[in-house]
Amino acid sequence: MPKVGYKKHLTSALRGTCVTLPLHTRPSARLAEREKKMRKIFIIGMISLLLMSCASVTFQKNLSKRDKVYTYIIDHALSKEKSFERIDSWIAQNYKNAQKVIQLREKSDGAIVLKPVVSWIFGMTETCYSSYTLSIKTKDKKSRLVFELGTTTGSCYGPYPTVPAMESIKSEFEGIYLGIKKNLTMKNTALDDNF
Repeated sequence: MPKVGYKKHLTSALRGTCVTLPLHTRPSARLAEREKKMRKIFIIGMISLLLMSCASVTFQKNLSKRDKVYTYIIDHALSKEKSFERIDSWIAQNYKNAQKVIQLREKSDGAIVLKPVVSWIFGMTETCYSSYTLSIKTKDKKSRLVFELGTTTGSCYGPYPTVPAMESIKSEFEGIYLGIKKNLTMKNTALDDNF
């Protein structure tokens, strides 16, 4: 008997029947080739996506102290008391809930210690948070800011931020430093007036 078509058996779970499909329902060679191309494109796309995500999610496994601590020195013309008041004022204006982040506030020593968090992006969409300590010590005509990065909190992976996130965190620390420096070095008597 000549072969007119090929048999494809579709077994029904309920009836156990077989269905014979005619020759014209077989996938064409063009369709099969198109499916191969689509599979290749899909596989290449998935590999590219995997490589891109691996590149953006490189964690800092162990940061050295040099990578976790950033120190800034500000020279100014203010007394210890005036510089402390200006720094305290800047903190109150720039942190949403300053009383929660302030751990130490000693005017006589010219010391303020904050423990806030900094946000950064994990992968492409997830926001993560890392704690840090900002120790501020002020004296006549000079103030020192020391940022020390803590560990990551929340649902993010790894104890420290990703490599790209470290750049974002460094720029945030730099922004805080520049804000405090501007507040200490600007000539504005309104900041020094007692109401």
